[in-house]
Amino acid sequence: MRDKDFLIIGLGSMGRRRIKNLQELGHENIFVLDTLDSIKEEVCKQPNIQPHAAGYSYDAVFICTPPRVRKAYLLCCVEDNEHCFIESGYYTDGIPEAIKALKGKQLIVAPSCSMLFNPAIKALKKKLLSGELGEIINVLYHSGKYLPDWGHGEDFYVKDIGAKYLLPFELSWLQYLFGEAAWTSGLGRKDKTAYNVAFGFDDIMGVVTVDLTSRTPIRRLLINGSEEQLIVDIDIPEQMYRDETKAFLDAIDGGIDFPNTLEKELTLLKIVEEIG
Repeated sequence: MRDKDFLIIGLGSMGRRRIKNLQELGHENIFVLDTLDSIKEEVCKQPNIQPHAAGYSYDAVFICTPPRVRKAYLLCCVEDNEHCFIESGYYTDGIPEAIKALKGKQLIVAPSCSMLFNPAIKALKKKLLSGELGEIINVLYHSGKYLPDWGHGEDFYVKDIGAKYLLPFELSWLQYLFGEAAWTSGLGRKDKTAYNVAFGFDDIMGVVTVDLTSRTPIRRLLINGSEEQLIVDIDIPEQMYRDETKAFLDAIDGGIDFPNTLEKELTLLKIVEEIG
């Protein structure tokens, strides 16, 4: 059986991570596209990585660009009947059109939901289902990092949307644990470096803080149950990204359903867009 041909669009931190994931999973036919030739040339020094060739057809495409420029790539993949994976974004732009264009097509379009592959989140889900905590009353979550330490030259997040870009990534797994948010209310700093958001998950009250000013990176979840209180510091293991990449490839091969869809992503991003 021939190896699949993959295209990675965007060679920032996530694009390079997906290249590594594919290599770890034994795939060698990897093509890359980036607007900066210097970055593309650097990445193409690795074995079995080639620059994108115009007119070439791929088995699957990974769209790892900044969210504000992904619309054209997404719609192009759907039009060209190429399966595609989309990194976490914060705009609905292009998604309604893609959903409409996908009708009648047997294509896999997989919006990222990395944290659903995190063993810590899976363990939390199991504990919640066990009923050990009793009735869940409220949830507090803080996700913070110090952007200059994060690096990768990706300061476009601050210029574009600031700390709000963290919300889709975090809200996806919070909804997986506690249910779809029925309502939201949020406020952000004028400089966009921090947001406080209140959520109603069914009958559970939640407050989420995201910021780009925490000198010590933090992802801390507090769950108040009627029987027990739980405080968890959540790590981000690299393995979850590889598992997510494999899940996308398995979905292409017809082995499993990918746990996120464009319809779910659209609902999530509409919530984020409404937050001030």
